[in-house]
Amino acid sequence: MKKTLLIGLFALMGLCANLHAQDAVQGVPANVFYLMPQMGQGTVTLKGKGGINGKYNICAIDNTVRFKDKNGTELALEDDGSLMQVIIEGVTFVPVNGVFYRLEKLNDDIRLAIRRDVNLMTDSKVASYGMESNTTAVQDIMGINSDGRTLTFDEVKDIPYRMVEEASLYRNSEIIPVNKKNCIKCFPEKKAEIEAWFKEHKKIDSTDVKAVKALCEQWAE
Repeated sequence: MKKTLLIGLFALMGLCANLHAQDAVQGVPANVFYLMPQMGQGTVTLKGKGGINGKYNICAIDNTVRFKDKNGTELALEDDGSLMQVIIEGVTFVPVNGVFYRLEKLNDDIRLAIRRDVNLMTDSKVASYGMESNTTAVQDIMGINSDGRTLTFDEVKDIPYRMVEEASLYRNSEIIPVNKKNCIKCFPEKKAEIEAWFKEHKKIDSTDVKAVKALCEQWAE
């Protein structure tokens, strides 16, 4: 199978602005590089083709589904746009605009959707607004110019990085920002509570995933 990285790269480049607030950390650990602690039994669901069982993980940097061939070599699953869902050890991930979101149930209709963005700090150039420019270096290390080879953990384990996780709501296959209007739409029975909370706090910090989850669980009851 071909190893595709372009979608993940574009998503990564487009989100640099969300990552500049966190200090760079030296060395990407495995539990940041992958969305699951280890490869686990799961199912990849493709549109029009059903599910394919196997052992999988997902790379948080390039958002590719990983598996191993019979020789133990880690490969990236090619996605031609038909990939709809990945379930690994009971955890559900859905791709939206080239980025995987981890879904956690709030009620029968609404899920909490958590995305992870990892920015490799392989270039010390400073771009506008004080952000560090990573485009050239990321293209380099990801092998975009060398036949699209798969980015491996060993290549990034010693590289500084910044990571941020962000929570959204997920309903009817759509990612919905966590704000007052959307929370009332998703949890109409708790309108008064939601309005009172936003009157006091003004807005939710969507990068405080634990806090967002706690609030939404309360409103979803």
